[in-house]
Amino acid sequence: MKKGKRKKGKRKRGITHVEIIFAFAIFILGISTILYFFIPFFRPTYYASLDTLEKKFEKDFFIEAELIRLVVNQTGEIKFKAYNGMTETNSIIFNKNFIPVDFYINDNYIVMNTDEKELFVLKANAEINSKSNLYIDNPTEVNVYYSFPINEIFVNLSKFQEAYDYESLKRNLGMVSDFNITLANDVVYTIGKPIPRVNVFAREKVYKIIEDKKIKYVTARFYVW
Repeated sequence: MKKGKRKKGKRKRGITHVEIIFAFAIFILGISTILYFFIPFFRPTYYASLDTLEKKFEKDFFIEAELIRLVVNQTGEIKFKAYNGMTETNSIIFNKNFIPVDFYINDNYIVMNTDEKELFVLKANAEINSKSNLYIDNPTEVNVYYSFPINEIFVNLSKFQEAYDYESLKRNLGMVSDFNITLANDVVYTIGKPIPRVNVFAREKVYKIIEDKKIKYVTARFYVW
């Protein structure tokens, strides 16, 4: 009888201990990465820190102002009674297109040269204007009507630019987390620490600023980590 040949087959290699340990290490590394990048965003402290930063910013870096419509009965080189509490440095006068109009105050009279009867006054609780070099020798006194004021708020850009001491600012704002506030319009202004690449929570909000005697909009971005 002929003996059949035994077929030689490949033996299946079992998983070694080294491979198990290596796979487990990769698994742990993947879980750690997920936790590192994503879990912090679900912590309530981030939301609370952002709320605190936004509220403190609006309290410490805001200018309160009143916007008042005024109507005079005559144009040209005129003078009329100034609105209560109005000075040359805390007020700006605009025409109806919100282009600033030059003026000065003398003996509680606003003196100006205008070809429009309807104007607007923005009176703030901080300096928003500089004294004018305008002078009119013999202005005509005219009657003026002031409307009820509309309350406005603006970011105090000058104060924001002067807030360069981070540690003092952090204490004044009552912040525990590190932070950064960036204002962006035509120019970008920023205070706080450089923004890291990971684990940063942010929000943004649009505010008004007064820059070069003009009302502009600026986007404020708040970052905490």
